[in-house]
Amino acid sequence: MSRKPLLIIFITVFVDLLGFGIVLPLLPRYAEHFLPAVERVQDSTVSDAGAATEPAATDTAVAHGEFSFTAHRNRRAGLILGCLMASFSAMQFLFAPLWGMLSDRIGRRPVLLVGLAGSTIFYALFALVTQWGNSGPILGLSPLVWLFVTRIGAGISGATIPTAQAYIADCTDESSRGKGMAIIGAAFGIGFTFGPLLGSLFVPNQLNAAPSPAPGYVAAVLSGLAFIFGFTSLPESRKLGVTGHASTHGWLKIGAMPRVLSHRVLGPIILAVFLTTFAFAQFETTLAMLTKRLGVDDRGNFYVFAYIGLVLTLAQGILVRRLIPRLGEYRMALVGVVLMTVGLLLISQTAYRAQTLRQIGDQVASFDIKDAVAVFRSEQANSSRTDQEFLSELAASKGWTLPTLPAGTEYRIDANKPQLIVAERGSNSWSPLWTLVFVLPVVVIGFSATTPALQAMLSLSSGNDEQGEVLGVGQSISSLARIAGPVVGMTLQDRNLAFPYWAAAGLMAIGILMVARLKQVIPARTIPASPSQSTH
Repeated sequence: MSRKPLLIIFITVFVDLLGFGIVLPLLPRYAEHFLPAVERVQDSTVSDAGAATEPAATDTAVAHGEFSFTAHRNRRAGLILGCLMASFSAMQFLFAPLWGMLSDRIGRRPVLLVGLAGSTIFYALFALVTQWGNSGPILGLSPLVWLFVTRIGAGISGATIPTAQAYIADCTDESSRGKGMAIIGAAFGIGFTFGPLLGSLFVPNQLNAAPSPAPGYVAAVLSGLAFIFGFTSLPESRKLGVTGHASTHGWLKIGAMPRVLSHRVLGPIILAVFLTTFAFAQFETTLAMLTKRLGVDDRGNFYVFAYIGLVLTLAQGILVRRLIPRLGEYRMALVGVVLMTVGLLLISQTAYRAQTLRQIGDQVASFDIKDAVAVFRSEQANSSRTDQEFLSELAASKGWTLPTLPAGTEYRIDANKPQLIVAERGSNSWSPLWTLVFVLPVVVIGFSATTPALQAMLSLSSGNDEQGEVLGVGQSISSLARIAGPVVGMTLQDRNLAFPYWAAAGLMAIGILMVARLKQVIPARTIPASPSQSTH
């Protein structure tokens, strides 16, 4: 096996994935920024005099100490954002098999280069839309429509990962195939770690700052460099007249799905794959909006995603790889789904707390305390009353009922304007963001353990003559989950910050039951023998 082609394909895929890691954390935030203009156009009404009347902006920021929330959005916003996030995966679902079949005919190299060129174009278009969108419609279309165009184009262009896997299959023998395929996983992990870190250099550290086009341009430059490098250095892996490793085994596997799903062993594994991927897709696509509700700016959001990428890389490259031979695929999958369930429940509690603070903040922000605060400030020099004592007296005199706050928070008077806000108590209080930082690895490690274990169980439970068909069905099911997850997750999050994580945890609880019952039907080789059993 020559290492040079593998090194070249690694560099090519890695540089392209850096761009993907830059754009993904920003996409829902940028799209939300352009939502109000769309809603104002769509919801315009006509007055009796015949003049078009626009309603007030549907997106207003309400600051509550370190919390900053979007208080009012159109009820369709979550569905729109979910469809935007899902459009990329939908195009990959449709075009990955087509690119693979085309590469079987014309070679891997031209398909990979077309994909890189397309990524360059659509990342650049993403930057242009971000830059021009603040001025209104672009060529008669709203910026949000153009964002859909950029994601659909990027999804079509980025659907060449299976072709890259076929390239590796062409360059490796059976004994080194596994190590070769690990290159793609390594490129993903490192790209998702360093892409957000690189992107953080090009966004402001202000929560309500306008979207910056710089990350899109950086992503376009990176994909362009990957194209140039591939064009000048990447050799063709398929030899003319030689039958290579087919990158697909039919298109979409629709016909094989009923047979595989009805199989007593393969069916539960496939459904467990769907539930796991669906739950994780809800988590990863809603995370950027959750961090925004927790007061994290775009730069801090990049750091959160880089942190996830680092945990994912370490978990897949070190922890899971060493534990699977010891625990076996079944126990590894069971541990993974339990960790995911626990982690999602913990995240839901963090989101629920933020949602509660959001609702309380919206309620008390309307209290008129301007005149009373002016008197309180003038008397404060000769009084020992705290903000809390003053607010309690004011509420009693006005007949207001101040909602009960979660532990660790308190009411305060905004230092910049006479408005009641909610803030963390004390200077060293434990913020929801730090709670999230400690909880995220539980979900990520759980997913890192579950995915390879279930894929291995799927392969080990299939006959040698049906590996391609069964694994193809598994890939199609995963793709469908990645399409449905963002739509459901973003729609639920629009109702309540905690809903997508409660729903995902509920799905993973079902996943625990499904994986647990696999012990009775899967081949014994996926469960290591106990010491007493292995002595004879």
